[in-house]
Amino acid sequence: MKKILLPFIAMGALFVGCSSESASDPTVGESPVVKEKTLASKGESMWSALQRMGVSEYFDSLSQSGVMPAMASNTSFGGACASPALKMDENTRYLDELESVFDEGEQVKGVCGNALKLNDGQVAPLGVNLIDSLSVGTVEFWFRPNADFLDASARTLLGNDGSRVHFFYKNGELYFQKNHADQHFFVKGAVTLGDDWNLIAGQWGDGYMSLWVNGTLVAKMKHELGYAPARRNKPFENLLVIGYKSYCCMEGAGQFEGMTTSGSFDQFRISNIPRYEIVDGTNEEVEDIEIDDTDTSVCAMGLEYEIIKDMDKSIEFEIKAHKVCFPDGEEVTLADIYDQIGYSLETHAGTEIAPSLPVGSVYYGCIDLTGTKPVLNLANCTGLGPGSYRLYFSYEGKRTYYSFKVAGEEIE
Repeated sequence: MKKILLPFIAMGALFVGCSSESASDPTVGESPVVKEKTLASKGESMWSALQRMGVSEYFDSLSQSGVMPAMASNTSFGGACASPALKMDENTRYLDELESVFDEGEQVKGVCGNALKLNDGQVAPLGVNLIDSLSVGTVEFWFRPNADFLDASARTLLGNDGSRVHFFYKNGELYFQKNHADQHFFVKGAVTLGDDWNLIAGQWGDGYMSLWVNGTLVAKMKHELGYAPARRNKPFENLLVIGYKSYCCMEGAGQFEGMTTSGSFDQFRISNIPRYEIVDGTNEEVEDIEIDDTDTSVCAMGLEYEIIKDMDKSIEFEIKAHKVCFPDGEEVTLADIYDQIGYSLETHAGTEIAPSLPVGSVYYGCIDLTGTKPVLNLANCTGLGPGSYRLYFSYEGKRTYYSFKVAGEEIE
């Protein structure tokens, strides 16, 4: 029997799984849930409806109409399953055994009880809208890829659409994203996901942002920020979803297209402590992870900026790159890289204004690249019309951006 809408809890909204299809042609089949033409057209899959409307808008429309898809619920076997199954304890904020009967996918044997198997393009929303900040945390889940998992160059696993927490796999590397407003943070590492169950985890709050598979450290970077939800007053903008990810908010990680998934999922847990310990900055190797520990070019790269001066709309940036390379896992912070950084300017919607801003010049009267650190003076923007813009910083293929509006309006 399918579950129904559940009440709000402190961690966010608990509801109760979802619908279909491929990133390249996600239009196969008819959603058994979406029945109102104002929400989705007849024959349109859940994946397509999400892509067209957006996650927040889609689920908000469903909620207001009283027609909601089945979603995961906060269920637990109470520790009945033996290790390595995840268990509920005093530091567990949310645990879902994925025992729900979802609108898409099928139940298969899992690590503990049943698991949810999704084919390419199928979608299942988790029962948590992660609206609370978490200064310390760990997100964990079990995943087993389908045979066609590698048929796509990039696959989402689960996360919210703003990538405030998001896991995806691309070209042999596993990524863990934890974005903040106008800042893209991620770690990644080369991982071969076995055809059996893989325990994937991302954590923060111990001085690092780190990614783990089967208890082994894959990548880390120094990081002092907690989890911060999106705050744009959209009711479902922090909803965690399995199997759907738009192109939004992945520029920093170099992904510019929406993604589907293909595989089985079991036991999703959020904790308010770091569950894994980083010991002496080293990685231990196990059979389930195949990392080429002789190739020092396998690195996790992150790029971030810090505002070191903000006076009367004159903003000076300090930009740093964080790089962690195997086999030793030691992190290197590169701050003196201004002569290697590329700058570009786009509208908030993604239209290119200037794909390459020349270093050593002042552009549009307000982007000053003449010094050792870039400066943005909004009061002098004489060459840009009113609107929202993004100033991108790029280094070795990684990008982050600063979002601003002209005419003295507040930053988004």
